[in-house]
Order: sequence, then C-alpha cells, then structure tokens
Amino acid sequence: MRPGVLAEDIHAAYADVIQDAGYEYPFRCGRATGYSFLEKPQIVFGDKTEIQPGMVLAIDGSVTLDRKFRAQVGDSFVVTDSGYEQLTSHPNALEDVIL
Repeated sequence: MRPGVLAEDIHAAYADVIQDAGYEYPFRCGRATGYSFLEKPQIVFGDKTEIQPGMVLAIDGSVTLDRKFRAQVGDSFVVTDSGYEQLTSHPNALEDVIL
C-alpha cells in the first residue's frame, strides 16, 4: 500500500494471501474512511482509484469458513508520500483476542 497503486491491486495482493492460506476468495479488503461508513475508494476488485497521500484506509482482514462463519479484524492506515503509517494498534495473536 503506497501512493500510485490502484485500490484493486491492494485487494489482489490481499486475496492472494487469503487464498494461499486455504480460505475462500475474500469479498473486500477494505475501504476509505471519512465522513460516512463506506467511502470511496473501496479496496476491492474493480476499483481503479489510484491511492494518494493523505487517504485514510480501513483494511479489514477477514476469512470465511464454509460460507457459514466469518472472522474480521480491521486496522486503519494513512497513506504517506512513501508508503503508509498504521493508526491502530491491537493484539494480533489468537490467544490475545479470544474472549
């Protein structure tokens, strides 16, 4: 994720990781955040928006099992001139997030 890449290219890289791990093709990788819940660009196949510095993106990592159960954890990022800065911080280990 960096300036100049297309939103759908971020999704494609994300989808490769999810599918290589043996999970179903993911619906969407994320979306921009701002004044409303779902803003453009959508980080999904077909969105050819060029990522620009200053955009704030919510990347919603998720996997679906047998089309019955879906787990999703999201992080927020701001796109910088050379890449991105992560805005959120939370535990990533499974044992730290099980209630």
